[in-house]
Amino acid sequence: MENDMSRIPETHEQLDPIDVRSILSQGLKENPNSMALASLDREYTWAELEHFSDCLARYYIDSGFKPGEIIATLSRNTPELFMHYLACFRAGLISVTLKHIYSLEDIQTCLRYVDISSIVIAQDVDDATRQYFFDNEVIRKIPYQTLIDDAVEHHSGRSPDDAIDYPTVDPQDPCIIHFSSGSTGSPKGITHSYNSLGHMMSSVAEGYGINEHDTLLPAVHFSAFFTTLATLYRKGRALVLDDFADHKILTLLRRYRATILGIAPTGYQNLIRHADTRPEDFQSVRLALTGGYQSPAALLHEFRQKTNSILLDSYGLTECGISHSRRSGSENVTGSVGPVMPGFQCAIRNEDGEVPTGETGEMWIKSPSNAIGYWNNPVAQKHAFNGEWIRTGDLMYGDGEGNYYFVGRVNHIIEMPNGEKLLPETVEVLLRQHEEVDQAVVTGSQHADKSVTLNVFITRARKADISDQKLIRDCQTLLQPYDAEKQILIHDTFPRTATGKIDRVRIQTESATKKPL
Repeated sequence: MENDMSRIPETHEQLDPIDVRSILSQGLKENPNSMALASLDREYTWAELEHFSDCLARYYIDSGFKPGEIIATLSRNTPELFMHYLACFRAGLISVTLKHIYSLEDIQTCLRYVDISSIVIAQDVDDATRQYFFDNEVIRKIPYQTLIDDAVEHHSGRSPDDAIDYPTVDPQDPCIIHFSSGSTGSPKGITHSYNSLGHMMSSVAEGYGINEHDTLLPAVHFSAFFTTLATLYRKGRALVLDDFADHKILTLLRRYRATILGIAPTGYQNLIRHADTRPEDFQSVRLALTGGYQSPAALLHEFRQKTNSILLDSYGLTECGISHSRRSGSENVTGSVGPVMPGFQCAIRNEDGEVPTGETGEMWIKSPSNAIGYWNNPVAQKHAFNGEWIRTGDLMYGDGEGNYYFVGRVNHIIEMPNGEKLLPETVEVLLRQHEEVDQAVVTGSQHADKSVTLNVFITRARKADISDQKLIRDCQTLLQPYDAEKQILIHDTFPRTATGKIDRVRIQTESATKKPL
């Protein structure tokens, strides 16, 4: 159904951070035996979440883990993973999330920056990765499949009067390290404290008005983590997906009548094109949120036609959470990522300072939810963190009405021979206007004679009414205004990062062996 919230003004007031060590307190107090967290396979009540996470925290402490020790996970996204996070908060441990879809090379890159003492490892990781960890005698391996059972069994052997005091933590202590997608370079270990994570959660809880009547269905990575925790704190229900297949999203949407969706644009595209999807599947939804990259106009229209709802773009970084989001159903701001979220300040700057309203510049963000830095990576940290501000590397502009618009990435700019600074994202939008083009990626190659080649990579839409050769000629015509050589390659699909973003680095690398038609 269409959201009728009025336009939300920009606000800078600071909210109290959510205490990440007492996320379950209100739901446990009011509805201990009602469902709090569910996956396709199992439901967990508030009382069960409390019991299992408490048993696991005690298990970690009794096993010799000390506050500030780093423990990694390598598993799918499951309710048990959230129990692990809750246990680590209580035990004062620092969680490192390694996604189960990471390659061994990805994992080794991450571990160059952070020394882990232990890893909770799933059984279904690939053989090479499993062997890598089991050959490492320094890292303690904890089986993921039996984690909760082992913790409960350990707890059952304790005396009921044998209480345990959880360690005291400083709000500025680190509590989680989450690696960036690496779509534009080496992944960085983004480190959040108890305080910054608590502010991140309070912002989305307030900004989206999350309450006990909400059921959250998130199908993105880091934002799913903190929005799930925020929803639980506000006594809402949360759903957990082990992967983001469209049929799984549809099953949970129907079964639990989700009210808030958080899905990447490609996820929505697959969902609304699923043969079984019906408009009534979305009747319970009050917020259909998306992010990660700008939604194509065709998707916005298709979603509106299919569901009678408006897809709401948002913008954020793992470094700070969701800083901007549309929360209104108005179609007048299509293409906008919305106003700033509660507790955030933003400034659009160039090398001379802040730019006037309507002009494009780099987005800088200030918020108590800003990460405390990149783990063991001072070079990257110095570039991105500037006092209380984060330089996002994203080019945006504001319309003076509180809405902001994403334009492109600073490090994607192509220097043309005439001195023009070309944003590839503008070329990509132009290419996607062709009905036979689904996705487009444009990069530039600078040559010794100062000439430039535009490397154009496209995937086809489903219609396939014309040949590849005709589509390439059409694209050449669209690109005629750009004074540069063009090399156009058609891909079946684009590789994506662990967070679902198009992986520009891999596209460029893999395309080096392809020949133009």
